[in-house]
Amino acid sequence: MALWARAAAAAAFALALAECSSPRFFVVPGGDDFGRGTVEAPFGTIERAQLAARAAGGGTVELLGGRHELRRPIYLDAADTGLRLTSGSDASVSGGSAVGGWTAGKDGVWSAPTPRDVGDVRQLYVDGGR
Repeated sequence: MALWARAAAAAAFALALAECSSPRFFVVPGGDDFGRGTVEAPFGTIERAQLAARAAGGGTVELLGGRHELRRPIYLDAADTGLRLTSGSDASVSGGSAVGGWTAGKDGVWSAPTPRDVGDVRQLYVDGGR
């Protein structure tokens, strides 16, 4: 085997080994940030999984199915070197908040209470339209 082929095979093996040995942290909406971040006991927020990956020196954060709502931006810096973010096909990340409890008022006007942690409302989408 040529030297370049052996080097390429060794590099591929090292990459595969590193990926297998790097920790994986799972996140699902409704999960528990006090959990272990395993598939059986996933974290509830991306931020918590990011902290766990930082503490482990890197790893993979996998978003399981559902709508992952962000309450604030996620910042990445040098402490996130080695962090990988993956998701299943039915996982989504949103900076918005779902609003429920709609009631019909007079003249076809609908209203709903805003969630407590929502600041100024700048946009409202209903069924995917503004």
